[in-house]
Amino acid sequence: MALYTITSFNRRDPYWHMALEEFCFRSRHLPMPLMLMYINDPSVIIGRNQNGWLESDGRYLADSAIPIVRRITGGGAVVHDPGNLNMAVIADAHVRGLAAADPWVTALAEILQNMGVAIRRTDQNDLLIGDAKISGHARYTNFRRLIAHSSLLVNADLDRLRQALRPVRHALRSRAVASRPRPVTNLTDHLFDNASMADVIDHLSSAIGKRYGLLHPIALTPSDREAINALARNRFRSWAWTHGRTPVFEIDGRIPFDNHIPVRLTVAQGLIRSMTFRAHHLESNQKARIRNQWTGYRFSWQWMTPATVDSMGRIDNA
Repeated sequence: MALYTITSFNRRDPYWHMALEEFCFRSRHLPMPLMLMYINDPSVIIGRNQNGWLESDGRYLADSAIPIVRRITGGGAVVHDPGNLNMAVIADAHVRGLAAADPWVTALAEILQNMGVAIRRTDQNDLLIGDAKISGHARYTNFRRLIAHSSLLVNADLDRLRQALRPVRHALRSRAVASRPRPVTNLTDHLFDNASMADVIDHLSSAIGKRYGLLHPIALTPSDREAINALARNRFRSWAWTHGRTPVFEIDGRIPFDNHIPVRLTVAQGLIRSMTFRAHHLESNQKARIRNQWTGYRFSWQWMTPATVDSMGRIDNA
């Protein structure tokens, strides 16, 4: 069996790579099965059904210029950076063995084992070294295709990962899929001396080729790239996709009015839909005015951090 491949190691735009995955998943002209391998600049990648505000430290992301990007597959939040290798295998539904969760994660675990690393697999298809996570897995399927996505911590900045995925406040109620935090470790800390990202990529490519057949690199056409650019711009960079798809949640926060009044908010489709006041000194007309001012506005992480809430204004929610 031939396995077609697209690699993208120089263009490290997370929006573009999420668009690449969806474009290839829905393509009717690209050969299958297809494996993507790519590396991103620092970014927080959340699952299809997650709440980015509740998975990350918004202040840290803003200060570090790290974006939140929503992917099409499920699963939990991960931090991408140049030390994180990402792989996605896409196959037609009738060739379920390749992209289905169990065979792909099994194959990746065995390849890492053959590199001399003692790998343990969890029921959630995480791969661990000891008790520390080294790889996570997510998938998505429709009636025609399957996509299995894996991230591998090769030599990532683990301090940045821990800071980025440190939520500042938890929801009282949420329909979003929550991540399962674990300790993490890098693959290169358990390999031979001076192993690089390039060494790991070469070894994985060779092992995958031996397992599944010859690897056939393919090139995207100019029209393919144009379509991916449009998808990245119109969907993956959009507020509607990143935050507007956030499942309904309820959270305690504070508003930029009268000394940051504490409120309980209900947020749906990323918009503030209702608020209950936790301050008892307000008159009814004050409460009505505040509700009229903020109901229907876009929620943002500033509502969760009182020290910076006064930096938020109408222009931020326009």
